[in-house]
Amino acid sequence: QVLASYEPVQELVVVEIGRSYQSLIPLYPAVAGVLTNPKVRLHVDDGRRWMKNHPNETFDLIVMNTSYPWRANSSNLLSTEFLALAKSRLRPGGVVYYNSLGYDHVPYTAAHVFRHVTRFSTGVAASDAPLQVDAATRRRNLLLFRTDDGEPLFTHSDALRKKFEQLAAAPLPEL
Repeated sequence: QVLASYEPVQELVVVEIGRSYQSLIPLYPAVAGVLTNPKVRLHVDDGRRWMKNHPNETFDLIVMNTSYPWRANSSNLLSTEFLALAKSRLRPGGVVYYNSLGYDHVPYTAAHVFRHVTRFSTGVAASDAPLQVDAATRRRNLLLFRTDDGEPLFTHSDALRKKFEQLAAAPLPEL
């Protein structure tokens, strides 16, 4: 729902392996609108299989919620082979962003596939294009996130204004 609320997003393709999410989402008003949002296409499938079966689909951003690297089959999402597959689906300047759960070898693996890699919180951003964005551009981009009523998201409370300032100032050092 957060990504769908980003004003420049024209289409959001969601590939979710868990069938139960479609029945759980309506129970949570904060995200229920994602099921009826005209920007969103939802597919229930394995992400790797879906990408292999849709070779002509390309993206500016691929966001993945991965699992602990020590869990069975985690290499299906954390390997150089999978990251190369994701990279092949990125448009020029595209970014893969995924959860590293704080493990150092996760961004290390990304650095074997992408020219530019950084960490943000527990996430890893990887691209063949530089990831650095000047502060003014970052601030303008953050203000393009909207609430359901079309207002800038980060102006709705003191907590959101504080989060805005943190996000705008967060360093993104290349690894």
